[in-house]
Order: sequence, then C-alpha cells, then structure tokens
Amino acid sequence: PATHSSPLEAGMSSWTIEQSATSKGAVDVTAAVDGRRQARFRFALSGTPSSSPYVALVIPDAAGLAQHDRMTFTVRAERPLRISLQLRRQVQGGAGDRWHRSVYADSTPRTVTVFFDEMSARAGAPPGRPPLHEIGSVLFAVDSVNTKIGTSGQIVIDQVAYER
Repeated sequence: PATHSSPLEAGMSSWTIEQSATSKGAVDVTAAVDGRRQARFRFALSGTPSSSPYVALVIPDAAGLAQHDRMTFTVRAERPLRISLQLRRQVQGGAGDRWHRSVYADSTPRTVTVFFDEMSARAGAPPGRPPLHEIGSVLFAVDSVNTKIGTSGQIVIDQVAYER
C-alpha cells in the first residue's frame, strides 16, 4: 500500500495534447458520476508509416514526481490496446530523453501502478532509473510501436496520483 499519495486530478485542466503532423488528438476533462474528474483522451493515428504517427496526453508539469517511486491511475479504452506511460526529461535543442512502460487497457476500468525504477529508457536516453528530479512532463502516448497505424479511439484516465 502507498504511504504517501499526490493526486494530479486537480491540474487536469492544464493537460495538453502532442501529436505528429498528420495525427489528431483531443482531451476533454469531465466529471464522473461520483464527482471525481477524468480525462477522456481521443486519438486518431495517421495511416502513413513515414510520419511516425503518435498522439500523447501530456501532464506538462511533473512537480513533486521526485518525492515518489510510482504512478497509479485508472484506465479504460473502448477496445483493447496498449499505451505507453512516459517520463520526459527536456534536453536543450532536442526532443528530450524518455523512459517508458507499456500499459494494457480495455473496456474494463483497471487500476495500474507503474514503478519508476521498472521503466525502460527509450532511444537516446541513458539506461537505468529515470532521473526523477529532472523529469519535466509525463505522457500517456499512443503510437505505432503499440498500435496499428490508421487506428482511432478513446481512452479514459482518472484517479491519477504519484505515490510512495
């Protein structure tokens, strides 16, 4: 069990979308029946492989992340798919180093816990545990690594928290 939790739902209105040039994404923050806030993340990946299609829901401020060892959230999707939870360290003049973990989602809401030390470095990032004090943003990404190009859908994410 978590001994300390830092909920992120209060800042959901500042969450943004990043996307490749020919893909589309949107986020709507709504209230669930029980009053908690949830993000409905819609995506449409480009059907062109050369465009490296992706759409990401971005938590633009990772303040407080370094005091925690994991992230927990509830996720569901309209059909089975995998998303990539990513931690991004911005580097001058570049896209940034990333560490990631693939997460399964389907129509049944499921609570997922990702320990930061179990995340893998993506191309160009140094191997090993992500430098949590240098992480600037957190992403929930749908890309052609895990999803067929030309796919569209929606994912609901809520009860998002950093935990220790």
